[in-house]
Amino acid sequence: MDNKINIFSIFAIILLGVIIYSNALKGPFVYDDFHSITDNPYIKQPSLLSSLFDLSYVTHPSQARSIYRPVLMFTFFLNYAFGSFNPIGYHLVNIFLHIMNGFLVFFLIKELLGPAYIFRERIALFSALIFISHPVQTETVNYIICRSELLAGFFLLLSFSLYIKAVRSTKERYSFYRASLIAFGLGLLSKETALMLPLIIFFYECLFIGWKNFKEFLWRLKRYYSFFAVMAVIYILLRTFLLGNFLGKLSISSPVRPLFINLLTQAKVCVFYYLRLLFFPFGLSIDHYVPVAKPIFEFPVLMSIILIIILLASAFILRRKNKAVSFFILWFFINLIPTGIIPLHIIMNEHRLYLSTVSFGFLVSLALISAPVLKKNRNFLVS
Repeated sequence: MDNKINIFSIFAIILLGVIIYSNALKGPFVYDDFHSITDNPYIKQPSLLSSLFDLSYVTHPSQARSIYRPVLMFTFFLNYAFGSFNPIGYHLVNIFLHIMNGFLVFFLIKELLGPAYIFRERIALFSALIFISHPVQTETVNYIICRSELLAGFFLLLSFSLYIKAVRSTKERYSFYRASLIAFGLGLLSKETALMLPLIIFFYECLFIGWKNFKEFLWRLKRYYSFFAVMAVIYILLRTFLLGNFLGKLSISSPVRPLFINLLTQAKVCVFYYLRLLFFPFGLSIDHYVPVAKPIFEFPVLMSIILIIILLASAFILRRKNKAVSFFILWFFINLIPTGIIPLHIIMNEHRLYLSTVSFGFLVSLALISAPVLKKNRNFLVS
């Protein structure tokens, strides 16, 4: 029965993804696609393939090589090798990765909820379908250079799913664990946002183990989690050493805005732009104008801070009654941390919501599916 559900779910995810994004195949290269793909000599010549992974290449003065994302560039190399600069091939890879991420969302939520959770297959499927089809994902899938987000998302979801299997498995525990570490490493070499995985794993351990057995929680942190933390630290140090600073040559010598002002601005972006677009996806754009926040008493900023505090408090309150709900509230904010703490020229991009949309899909699916049965079964939300 479980296999039939999996096959049906996979078919539904593929069908929906193909129907929605097949029209993207006509899209040309735009904006950053040019300097990173069409004007990038390092994806055109097989003799330069090794330089994509050669640490010395990051010192190259061109803008396309001022960041260290060798896995991303390797996929562009393969695209060029098989189809030159025909954008159809590049779009096909993006669509394929998005559909694969839909699979991972489905299996991750099933694994996270566990077999005892009522309607877990239905919740997982609806979550994946929302993730696949939500209009806010359009920029990430259609804009070729946003493949970095798709790749980092793929490896983060894969690594986290394998981690859960590893800590819950008794037979192939270390095989799953090694595979999880490898996927994490590939994610780091795809985009820096994969660095959020150790934080995700930490809160997973806190919620699903820490509240039950503190000694086991500490043992698991030492036995399993520590390797992810070490990999993250090594990556940060190596990247900082190679690029001169963590962001590389695309960073700004002096911050675009003070950290405190950036935090206030991103709080406003989180509520009045990201959350709004998730519930009301109108006015989508590759270039949103967002004014920098004024003092904390500016109404949108103050309301945003209050709502964020309420959501985080809800996650804390629900930590025992429904760990999954608590976890996915935190998941939403964790995946927005990079742009929250690092002041960038562009204040807001829709592709930054890519992984956070997993939370939206899960919480909406849970609410819709639980509503009809909540009165009949009060234990439905307990996990």
